[in-house]
Amino acid sequence: MPVAVSTAALGTGGRFMTMATGPKAMHSVAVVPISTNSSLAGLAVGSGSLMPAFSTAMFSYLSNVPGSTASVTVTPTCSDPSASVKVNGATVASGSASGAISLGSGTLNTITVVVTAQDGITCNTYTITIDNTPLSIWKKAGFTDPADLADPAISGDLATPAHDGITNLMKYALALPPLTCGTADLPTSTRQDGYLALTYRKNKTATDVTYTVQAADALTGNAWAPATTVVSQTDGGSYWLVTVRDSVPYAGQSRRFMRLWVVK
Repeated sequence: MPVAVSTAALGTGGRFMTMATGPKAMHSVAVVPISTNSSLAGLAVGSGSLMPAFSTAMFSYLSNVPGSTASVTVTPTCSDPSASVKVNGATVASGSASGAISLGSGTLNTITVVVTAQDGITCNTYTITIDNTPLSIWKKAGFTDPADLADPAISGDLATPAHDGITNLMKYALALPPLTCGTADLPTSTRQDGYLALTYRKNKTATDVTYTVQAADALTGNAWAPATTVVSQTDGGSYWLVTVRDSVPYAGQSRRFMRLWVVK
């Protein structure tokens, strides 16, 4: 007759593995179910928050730790105490913080959290991405409200939160604050020695974007060509004030245009 077996004496993750044979062909077998739960009940980054907020069924996150942060710890909590968890390959006790994880400066940092169920087979991988690129650091400094930083309609590259028609990406390139009207500091054109010239601000820390000054006879079409003659570059503190000259003299031209092209 089947009889319930107590597992009270087993340690965490322990299970019966023995079948004993007795006299007169009597047999005793102990069977204990093995968990396949490989989910997390909680996940936290020591010096930052997760975006979006943690959910057991959500496996990819961004974290907005301050740009000056050199290292972080990660605290994973397993849904099932019999599961095991590793952070970047190192075993961590459920509910405890990992060791310090160094963050690369100017790069995307990805932290992996792998949860393995009691069966030793079923697993889930959670990832946390910490963006330490110069653009991300600029955003963290400009958007001090975490809700604004988490909202792409406000802090996205092409958003215009100051309602001045200048995207965040362009303001970053020009070393302008994102939430202040920046129309007074847009590139300006002048005439120099028979050529058009464009003067613009170049953010000294914006190493993750490229700047190209272009010129054309019309605003539409594909006639834009690079203008590469740098006339001057002066120090403006957080930016360089750069002047680039057109390669075509404006004499005899009915129209001539210049623009600054910024690409991430």
